[in-house]
Amino acid sequence: MRSAARQALTLRSSPPRSPELAQRGDLLWIEAQYLQPDPHQPRKQFDDDTLGELAASLSDVGVLTPLRVRPADETGRHTITDGERRWRAGQQAGIVEFPCLVEAADQNTAFFEAYLANLHRDALAPVDAAIGLQHIRETFSLVGDDEVAAKLNKSVGWVRQMNAVLGLDPDARQTLQARGEPVAVAVGLRPQSREERKATLDAIADLPNRDAKVAFIGRVNDQVRAGLPIQDAIANVRGAQSPAKEAEQSPQARRRSPAGRPTRFTLPFTWRAVDPGIHLLEISPSALATTRLAGLRTASFEEWLQAVRADLVIFRDSCADVADSGPAWNEMVSALTDVLGLTDDRGQPDDRVEEPTPMPLQDGMAVLETRP
Repeated sequence: MRSAARQALTLRSSPPRSPELAQRGDLLWIEAQYLQPDPHQPRKQFDDDTLGELAASLSDVGVLTPLRVRPADETGRHTITDGERRWRAGQQAGIVEFPCLVEAADQNTAFFEAYLANLHRDALAPVDAAIGLQHIRETFSLVGDDEVAAKLNKSVGWVRQMNAVLGLDPDARQTLQARGEPVAVAVGLRPQSREERKATLDAIADLPNRDAKVAFIGRVNDQVRAGLPIQDAIANVRGAQSPAKEAEQSPQARRRSPAGRPTRFTLPFTWRAVDPGIHLLEISPSALATTRLAGLRTASFEEWLQAVRADLVIFRDSCADVADSGPAWNEMVSALTDVLGLTDDRGQPDDRVEEPTPMPLQDGMAVLETRP
């Protein structure tokens, strides 16, 4: 009797049912205690702050979107296939019964639908997304990346990014997951060995944003490809003062950026697939090292050479990461690598060109004078 009274009081304090859902005959209102999360749910992480925000909203308006569940098992509990986040937040809000659509889906279909729902809500961390993709590839016997992309309604490039995450060792994946690193970091770590990844992940832990981490990894990879051990490569990259950093620290740059205004970081080069086999290159001039160097009144030839090389490295790496890399892309990357090899000679491809004399800015353009 006392238990029934307590339950009645709890139900009265629970947010009301949505009028629209209350009239639907295809819904089953199931108490929270008879619902359980799917142990094969692709989403493993739930942010406490956003759960609290959702709980506050649900406490005001109740659950407006039904959960999707499988039929009750032998214990009488329904497994949630879509809506676990609402279920978790709803319990925080004091909701004791949830509107549910009971669907007789098999486990594989339930996993696929839950994965797809979370994926297109951008609710999956990269590691969860990659592991779920591999499960779907195996479950539905999907061979090529194009088949997986079609099944998930995603691009082939995205599938290959997930392949890069899967190609990392378990320790690297665990670090990426725990720190919430973006998938671009995983792609950058792809060519490294297990020991190199650990050292690189330690080195980028304190960098402020995605672009800084991706640029750091790219420069480390360049040095490793040149034959340096990983620790020496990391030390060189840390010790190098980039032209972009000098420009950002100059008095002119500080005057252009009012105190307290957040800085937006953008990749200089971004390839966008507009049609099969057709890509569009988007360029952000403000993110180029050469553009930032132009903020200085004068610059030496060595500084300009470093800035040009930094931009070329980023452009080459952006070409290397294009989704459907083929012979044409490989030729471009190879050609850019050859050009970068020439810049290692300090810009002296023949004896006719001498080091140019730095000149002050004229009408907003940096002028360099060369003499034959």
